[in-house]
Amino acid sequence: MDERLQQAELDALWRYDDPVASAERFAIAAAEPERTELVRAELETQRARALGLQGRFAEADGLLDSLEPALDTLAVRILLERGRLRNTEGLRSEAIPLFESALLAARRDDDTFLAIDAAHICVEAEWPGARRLPDGAIARLLDGRHVVFRDAPADAGLLHAEAAGLARYDVLIRVPGEGPPALLALLARDPHTLDPGQTTGPFGFLGRAVAAALGR
Repeated sequence: MDERLQQAELDALWRYDDPVASAERFAIAAAEPERTELVRAELETQRARALGLQGRFAEADGLLDSLEPALDTLAVRILLERGRLRNTEGLRSEAIPLFESALLAARRDDDTFLAIDAAHICVEAEWPGARRLPDGAIARLLDGRHVVFRDAPADAGLLHAEAAGLARYDVLIRVPGEGPPALLALLARDPHTLDPGQTTGPFGFLGRAVAAALGR
């Protein structure tokens, strides 16, 4: 059996217009004895998502709790699904940090598919409340670069709003394409979360993923 959940199987099991049937299908699939522990747990994260779409939020959270502690792929999926639960509940301010943490974790683990998934969800959740910056601010902040790492940003309030108190470090990522200039600003308490010692390539990739999600 596969070591991790394959996207083709995940797509085949989902019935997005019928979350009750979807939850049942994921439960049956997870119970198959030949499954690896990782795949079984990944299937359970999707069952939690289906429960959330039914409004069964406490049950979904409890299911995700039962899968922790988690590492790597499973940890990313749990963050994504916790974020989706909060977003479905209408708690967007709680959902966005979870999506951003999932994005950073997927990038750190070099998990391209989940990084793209997280980037798309970040756009879907956050873009309606995107912050409009003063004219010329993006050009000044990026200074011709695609990715900028910063320590103790003095303008955290401008970019991170109510989360500014957490922004000991951040990374600014150009979102390319047509239309007005745009950037993605991710924050962290720990510099190792952003890891500026690595190449800026993965962050640039995320900027392009966000641009694709926006149709820029």
